[in-house]
Amino acid sequence: MILLPLLLFVSTVNSICPSCFITRSGNVLYEQMEDGSNEVFTFSGVNIYWLGMDHNNPDVPNGDAYFTHPSNYRVDDVLMSALSMGSRVVRSFTLGISTGTGEFHAWNCGWEEGTVWSERGVTKEENFASMDYAIFRAGELGLRLIVPLTNEWNYCQGGIQDFLGWRGKSDLEGVDDNCVCNMDQHRQDTFYTDPEVVSDFKEYVSVILNHVNEYTGIAYKDDPTIMAWESGNELYFPTYDWTVNLARYIKEELGSHQLFMDGRHISVTGFNSELEDPVLLSTYQEVVDIVSDHLYPMDTDKLQEFAVQVAEYKIPFVIGEFGWNDKDADVEKFLIAMKELQSYGLLSGSLFWSMFGHAEQYGHVTHDDGFSIYWPTGPEPESFHHNNVAYRAMMKNFSDHMFYMSNREVPTTYLMSDISPVITVLECKPGQWVKVAFRGIAGGHLYKVSVDGHALGFIEDRQNEPTFIHTDVVQEGSKVEVIPYGYGDGAQYGTPSEEVVCPTSSL
Repeated sequence: MILLPLLLFVSTVNSICPSCFITRSGNVLYEQMEDGSNEVFTFSGVNIYWLGMDHNNPDVPNGDAYFTHPSNYRVDDVLMSALSMGSRVVRSFTLGISTGTGEFHAWNCGWEEGTVWSERGVTKEENFASMDYAIFRAGELGLRLIVPLTNEWNYCQGGIQDFLGWRGKSDLEGVDDNCVCNMDQHRQDTFYTDPEVVSDFKEYVSVILNHVNEYTGIAYKDDPTIMAWESGNELYFPTYDWTVNLARYIKEELGSHQLFMDGRHISVTGFNSELEDPVLLSTYQEVVDIVSDHLYPMDTDKLQEFAVQVAEYKIPFVIGEFGWNDKDADVEKFLIAMKELQSYGLLSGSLFWSMFGHAEQYGHVTHDDGFSIYWPTGPEPESFHHNNVAYRAMMKNFSDHMFYMSNREVPTTYLMSDISPVITVLECKPGQWVKVAFRGIAGGHLYKVSVDGHALGFIEDRQNEPTFIHTDVVQEGSKVEVIPYGYGDGAQYGTPSEEVVCPTSSL
């Protein structure tokens, strides 16, 4: 296997050693070090939900969406971007959720050829490929992963409605919208109690955890890169028994070495009432290692209330997502509150929703939920009203928070990929102009465009379309080059693109 170079400062990136798992004692997480010692582990990072399967346009910004397994370039690019920004942990639900065909999904959105379990009990091993690569590369970069195993929401990638539907127990027929938006929230509860459905889900979990990564040769359940298995994304009413039994199944029967995170959406449905019973709480504490929540909108009072409550349970608390782009919320206040809770030992981690990287041709992959994160800059959401300066400043605040949450100093210069940009569009008019677009690199902030060694100008890392540069230096046979520059004080320049000769057809 040949590994291509990716990082500019390779010495600053530490891969995860084979025995270095994240562990837990009481409400504190620890990182096992290669020398056998343990260090307190607190973190921040990002959600990159699409690492195993995507439904956006991977080629150009604002293009029509279609299903793909992300290319190695896209996985490398976004993971390096997350690392450069300050992430220690990435949460990605398509590394664990890959079910169905669309029959039981909202808008019939699904990819029969692309999921691991398009039907019950039938595993398509080839669809682990991008999952394998993402887990492998995360480990190489020293990034930990949190992997949910199913989804309350019946999105394109799959969720609990697939398991219900396979047993004839889904009531989504004729429903166009997402399930819990317009249905009684308890109508999905059969997922947690029906013996056949529960057995099917356990079989699926076994397929995921026992899969051996083609790049590492390690089963997912034995890979320390995976910090925790999450029972599911924003589960509304998982029963106490289901959660405890799933945790036991993963740890005891499957022999997983990782932590178990409860995916119950507590800000919507509250804690399991059984936790008020000391005996049942003790059992829960033995098998559940992390309690999480998602806060949409951001609510500092709820954040503090839940952090105190979970601490009383003597279990670590993590904010797995939060609605940072809410115009009525104070983002800075919320970030400060999370850092204060971390300093008091009441919050172990926070994860931003959600990060995207560069597109295959030029610019970035775009998504329309209003929460897209790009580092160090990119196309700002519509709510910023074309104020990219404000968006870039917010991304810098997020980055600072990531370093603060893991008790690291904020750097003055940030990591940048060592691969070169790739010129993908080039047209030239001798003596008049150059039209250029290029595939960007992780950590790049500005790109200098040169013609025959003459610098024409800088392009910010947020191309929405090919850029015209007016110049009289371009001639027939001119060579065009793009040089990336990193972010921060005294930003370094990276590996130049290959020189491309102006095409004859455009002269």
